[in-house]
Amino acid sequence: MIKNFESLSIVDDFMFSKVMRDLELCKTMIERLLGIKVERIEPPEYQKTIKLTRESKGVRLDVYVRDNKATMYDLEMQAYTEKYLPQRSRYYQDMMDMDQIDAGDSYRNLRKNIVIFICRDDLFGRGLPIYTFVNRCREDQELELNDGTMKVFVNASYVGTDINPQLKSLLDYIAGSVPTDEYTERLDEAVNSAKTNEEWRLEYMTYETRLMDRFEDGLEQGREEGREEGREESREEVAKNLLIDGELSIEKIAIITGVDSETLERLREEVDQ
Repeated sequence: MIKNFESLSIVDDFMFSKVMRDLELCKTMIERLLGIKVERIEPPEYQKTIKLTRESKGVRLDVYVRDNKATMYDLEMQAYTEKYLPQRSRYYQDMMDMDQIDAGDSYRNLRKNIVIFICRDDLFGRGLPIYTFVNRCREDQELELNDGTMKVFVNASYVGTDINPQLKSLLDYIAGSVPTDEYTERLDEAVNSAKTNEEWRLEYMTYETRLMDRFEDGLEQGREEGREEGREESREEVAKNLLIDGELSIEKIAIITGVDSETLERLREEVDQ
């Protein structure tokens, strides 16, 4: 079920978004994960919601930030690794583009757009610490489309030592190890400091209550329908209804229903059929 505020860590999206309010911590996170140097970033937007129409599926971005060269970054912390993260990254990137320009604007106004999913597990099973995807020509792999988009999937469970020590320290910390350098110590201090913020505690409690109310309402509605049909609504059926609803990620549904991610993937495949 949902964690209490004191047990949150960097891998919980609520805590991650709060810690990333520190511009230097956020900038260094981007630099370490991408292996680049960023001169400056603008104050990030946290839990930013993009919903273009009432009928469309909206997205909520954990940390949405722009650097001084107008490159846009979306950092998504994943406590659970979903099977459909590649499709989700595609949708997020599309929504970010739609959020940038209005009807009649030139396509040249589209900024470079990088989506980063920070996963505790190896989504692709190839044993790499970082998976970076850009669009290339199938017939000539040296020819890059240069459409300004990039998708990055981080594997915090990487156990090798043949990578930059700074990246290794960060991955180990995300995976649950104790801090091993100055930056991860600062991240850990920021997490501990956030837990003393009473305003954030109240915000999390409100968020937690809203999720649980939604779950209980769905469970009670299912029970009423089940009683009419002579059966009892299960947590899996509630989870399936939340998947159909489409507003919560599979990670959130796993947290509020207690249904494991493997079962949720099976239910999602049933929903998508």
